[in-house]
Amino acid sequence: MLTLIRTTGWQIRAIKLPEIQPPSAPRLLPVTDVSQISWQGAAGAVDYSVERSDNQRNWQVVANSVGDADLPYEPLFNDSSAAIGMAYYYRVFARNGAGKSPASNITGPVKVTRLALIDHLADKSQITQLNGYAVVKTGESRSFKEDIHRLAVENGSEIVYRISGQISAVYLHDFILQEKDNVNVLISADGVNYTQIETDQVDYGVENNDYKYWRPILVWVTKMPDKAGYLKIKYLQKTQVGKIEIYYGNQDY
Repeated sequence: MLTLIRTTGWQIRAIKLPEIQPPSAPRLLPVTDVSQISWQGAAGAVDYSVERSDNQRNWQVVANSVGDADLPYEPLFNDSSAAIGMAYYYRVFARNGAGKSPASNITGPVKVTRLALIDHLADKSQITQLNGYAVVKTGESRSFKEDIHRLAVENGSEIVYRISGQISAVYLHDFILQEKDNVNVLISADGVNYTQIETDQVDYGVENNDYKYWRPILVWVTKMPDKAGYLKIKYLQKTQVGKIEIYYGNQDY
């Protein structure tokens, strides 16, 4: 589409189409958590690559073809391949059909104290097990605070994640129609025997919901028992799930 707009614009002006130039360098924003890396984009960029180093000399590509408009209002990259205990530097390159930009500024060192599984529910690929009704929804994003990908679930639906480490915190970004608790959160060390844990919740919907938007709520757990490698989320009412964040450290059991 951008190519068509560019070509047509120059045709209208009856001027020869100039050659595309590589984009300018993006600007990497400060990074304090390797799961939340963002940058200011470069004009003309199609996508971005992210590189990581522990010494600012030897760089490793950790992400290619990252779009800066794929997830509105969200961090652009989660470095889930980082090693806990390490400290890394990061830089970003913008790319288009003419080539690659100069490198962005370098940020770091960023100490890795935890990793994250962040599921935006564009599909079901990160979920370990699903029980009951669960359908990916798109569209009607205005009713869901511009969240473009969601998982629609019903009363009794269950989502299970297997995490390769000790779960330390969970954040559930949900949308509901009723004003009441909508989930039970359970954890397990073996994926068989689960224990329900206490959650906190905040409803940040508007008081006078004249447009009948779904109510956005945040459910979270930050006090996690030991030996929590499995997470089960059991829904108690019709819900559209916008995002699930699971933070974890090294497995010690």
